[in-house]
Amino acid sequence: MSDSDVTVRIIQPQDNDDLIELSRLTPMEGTIKVYIDRAPQYVNFYNLHGIHGEKLDPEERPKTKRDIWNTLVAEKEGKVVGVMGSAGKTVLFDGQPIRMGYLMDARVHPDYRRQGIVKKIGFTFADKYGFYPLDIIVAYIMRGNKRASKGFQEGGGQTFVGNRAGTFHLYQVSMYRPYFGCDGLNVERATENDKGEIVQLLADFYAGYNFAPVWNEENFDRQMSVSLGYGFDNIRVVRDNDKIVALLGLWDQTPVRQVVVLKNTLIIRLGLAVAKFLRLFFKAPHPPQEGKPMRSLYIKHIACRPGYEPVLKKMIKQATNQVRRAGTHHFIWGAFYHNDPLRDLFKGLTKTEIQSDLYWGTWNTGWQTDPDKVDDRPAFADFSLV
Repeated sequence: MSDSDVTVRIIQPQDNDDLIELSRLTPMEGTIKVYIDRAPQYVNFYNLHGIHGEKLDPEERPKTKRDIWNTLVAEKEGKVVGVMGSAGKTVLFDGQPIRMGYLMDARVHPDYRRQGIVKKIGFTFADKYGFYPLDIIVAYIMRGNKRASKGFQEGGGQTFVGNRAGTFHLYQVSMYRPYFGCDGLNVERATENDKGEIVQLLADFYAGYNFAPVWNEENFDRQMSVSLGYGFDNIRVVRDNDKIVALLGLWDQTPVRQVVVLKNTLIIRLGLAVAKFLRLFFKAPHPPQEGKPMRSLYIKHIACRPGYEPVLKKMIKQATNQVRRAGTHHFIWGAFYHNDPLRDLFKGLTKTEIQSDLYWGTWNTGWQTDPDKVDDRPAFADFSLV
C-alpha cells in the first residue's frame, strides 16, 4: 500500500495524547507482554536523555557534545500513527570517550502496519539528522522480540551492520520475602554536600565498564534535575571512617512512566498466587494485577569501594525490607550485563528475571572496534532510560 498520504514531521506538543495512546497499543512482546504508560507528558521521558536537538542553534548541531534527543512522528489522516526517536550522548568505551546513539521509540499503530511507515520515518530520520557525528548505534531488545532483533540486524542495509552482543539481566526483587540480620547496618540518606564524593565513587567504580557515563558534577547535576522525583534523599550511603564506601539510589519513575503488564507467564502467575498467601503472615504490598500500573523502584545508582561488596548486598536487603513494609511498591529492579560483578549481589535474593540483548553497529565517523571488545568488559546501561 502506498505511503504517499503519510506525513513525517518533528514531534509537537499537540501530539501528546496520540503518542500516549500509541504506546498503549504497541506493547513490548517478549517473555512477558508489557506496555509503558507515559502519561501525563510523553516527552518527560525523552528529556531524561538531554535537550531536544531542535532547540540547539543550527550551527551547533553538527559538532555538539551535549546529550540530545530527536523524535519524528508519522501522521496519517490527522492522526499520529508512528514514532521514532533517538538519543546521542558521550560515553566511555575501553576507557575512551565515544559518541553513542541510542535508538528509542520505533512504534507503528497496529492498524497501519505493513504500509512502509517505519521505513519512511527511518529514511527521513537519516536524511534529517544524519549529520550528527556518532561512532556507534546501540539498541536494547527484550529477549523474544524477534521482529525488533531481526529489524536491527538486517534493517541497516548499506548504512550499518547490526551485531548482537551480550545480554542484560533485569532483576525484579520480590517484596514478599523478609530478610533477616541486615537492619542493624548504619545507612544514611545522602545530602547535596555528598555530591563530589558520590560522583568520584561512581567514576572509580565504573572506570572498567563499556558505555558508562562520563561521571562529573555537571553531568550528575543534569541527571538529577531531569529525573523527576529523584533527589539526594533517595540515595542511601554507608560510611567508614567518614568516607562513603557504598551507595544505593532507588528511583520511583511514576512521574515519568509506569509499567503495565498485559500478560504474565505461568510461573509469574503462580508466584503472584504465592505472594497473596504470604501477605497473611507479614506486611507487604498487594500483588500487581495484569492491566494495571505497577509501582517500582529502579536501582538508579549503585557502587561501592573494593572489598565493601558485602555491605552493598546488605544495603539491598535492608532497603527491600523497608520498601516491603511501606507496602507502596511492587518490586525493586535493576539491569546488569551478563559479566557484571554486581550480579553476584543478587544471588540468594528472591527475584524474577527478564533478559534484554544488546545490539550495536558502527555509524558515520569511521570509528571501528574489535567486536570482542564490546563483550570483554562489563557493559553499563541505565534501564530507567530504556
